[in-house]
Amino acid sequence: MLDSDILYSIVAEVADPTAHDVQDLRNISLASRLLRAMALPVLFTEVRWPHPDKHSEENGLEFFPKTLWRHFRKLSLLWPDHWPDSSPPLWGDRYYIGGDYHPRHMNKLVDALPRMEGLSKLHISCPFYPPSSIFTALVQCPSIRSLSISDTPLYMSMIPRVPSDFHLEHLSLVPVGQALRVGEGPYDSKYQDLAYYIRDYRKKYRNDSLVRYAADALLYNFAKASSLRSVQVSGDMCTLHDLARHDWPELQTLILTGHAPRPYNGVDLIDVVARMPKLADLRLLFATVKNDPLFPILPCQTSSEVAHETLSGNPATLLSQIRHLALSNACQLSGVIFHYANQLERLVICAISDLPRVPIALSRAEINALINDLGTPPTLTTSDTSASGVLSGSASMPALQSLSSGSPAAGVSSSSSSSTTLPYPSLKLLRIMIEDKANPELCHKICELFPHLEVLEVELCGYHDGKSIHAWDEFVSAFTPLSRLRRLRLCIQFPEFDETDRVEPWRNARRECAAYFAERLPSLECVGFEYRKRTGTHRYEDSWLEYEVERQSDGVLVSVLEGRGSPYSAQPAQEDVVPHHHHGRGLRSGPGCQDHLAAAMNASRVSRLVELPSSWYRFPEVWTPEYITT
Repeated sequence: MLDSDILYSIVAEVADPTAHDVQDLRNISLASRLLRAMALPVLFTEVRWPHPDKHSEENGLEFFPKTLWRHFRKLSLLWPDHWPDSSPPLWGDRYYIGGDYHPRHMNKLVDALPRMEGLSKLHISCPFYPPSSIFTALVQCPSIRSLSISDTPLYMSMIPRVPSDFHLEHLSLVPVGQALRVGEGPYDSKYQDLAYYIRDYRKKYRNDSLVRYAADALLYNFAKASSLRSVQVSGDMCTLHDLARHDWPELQTLILTGHAPRPYNGVDLIDVVARMPKLADLRLLFATVKNDPLFPILPCQTSSEVAHETLSGNPATLLSQIRHLALSNACQLSGVIFHYANQLERLVICAISDLPRVPIALSRAEINALINDLGTPPTLTTSDTSASGVLSGSASMPALQSLSSGSPAAGVSSSSSSSTTLPYPSLKLLRIMIEDKANPELCHKICELFPHLEVLEVELCGYHDGKSIHAWDEFVSAFTPLSRLRRLRLCIQFPEFDETDRVEPWRNARRECAAYFAERLPSLECVGFEYRKRTGTHRYEDSWLEYEVERQSDGVLVSVLEGRGSPYSAQPAQEDVVPHHHHGRGLRSGPGCQDHLAAAMNASRVSRLVELPSSWYRFPEVWTPEYITT
């Protein structure tokens, strides 16, 4: 019999969802009683109920055996949204035509919740008002720390009185029918089904005006603002005025989704941040709405004496406590914001829209305006800040038009801007979505502004192949100053290929480009390039073909392209020698360029490239992608 530690290692390896199917772990659990005891906590860490295929005439919907409850760490109440619309309703009743749906067998969950000693997370998504008994049972669960409610109608009287020793640390509230898409990449498959948008309960509760009162009761009475560490709430369910009325001494993460909250009583975002002394992660992931004003980050109305100070006297310098900031294109974007939020380590600027609409990212003119504003040293006096060029509403359009019409600010050369560019050395991660093709000039400006970047992702919304204008070495030269760059995703243009070709030339081209970047950027650990992926008859989405770079420890530079099986030795380029061209995008010859590349190639020591599985950012996650598992 193998040692228990070895068996635990085997179970942990098989439990990895990126390498093995869950059925493999189930099979191992049948091998012996000891392996079953080791596998059960892993198999039942995250569970959901009800199961449509687990029921009987005698007991109705089956619930989990009591012996498994102690293994639960996350429980999801996912009630199928088509059950109420069936005729007759499945596993529930309507007492009259058009009446509310009342589920059966909820008592099984209510009775079990207080006895789940290890349960820390509960997720609720159901097409009916959840009975108040669920929340009454939840406050009796001693280990619960996280509650998320999505796509579920709510009413205020369902919230019970909460005992003093009950404390939630994480709360997420998503209203009925909120379907957001970030960029044109992968998104939840349920939003691709037409049936999602025509369910009766979504039509009924989508614009419920009373849901805000229920959200207030959950935020401030049930969860207690004083103990929460992470909050996700839709702007349709709260106001900045309500958030700023409470103290949040432990809050570290604030995620606002949906649509931007309307101005109320002159309260600004800075006033909310002022009540959150530990806030480090701020995500404003609002969807754009046609003809709606952009959401202001900085105060709309300032005092007559101090610039960028709210009416309550809170200065914009409070943004310096933020370390991770994510903004959508529904926000007023200005470089002045980052003059105050000058300690950022992570920054995401993305495009978000309500499905089925397609997001439209920042145009080239808007990107140029933002970058030039970022590189301009701040002026903090009242008279100077009024001319700093904040991109807000109608005021931004003349500036953008002047930039796009060829003004000097739009095309600042690297030589002239290097002496005046204001760098942001603290930033380590940058993700940005653009509407126009990327070019080396944009990459060069990014590297100037953020010299210590470790992760960079430039995504084109609605990627398409076409004629390549820029050589690969132009992009490589732009990234060479980034000595700490570990992960790079870039929307380089590749020639159009026939996607039905079995040789897959589109994939080979990106693999060659990945090898080229890896050889010349010695710190690179992962590199990916964008492509357009067919996901249906007439449906496409943006995706990344990504490679992990494996390097040797000795001094020999050998590169093996995954799938080729033919290693080649890369010799240092010599003066006046033109290296091999890749699909017409060759290197530019010249003594300076060749010497620079030779030094980089000697230092890189690429061993091989390993293609990684497809990945995506599961909303509202914006910092770290996860592999797509089927």
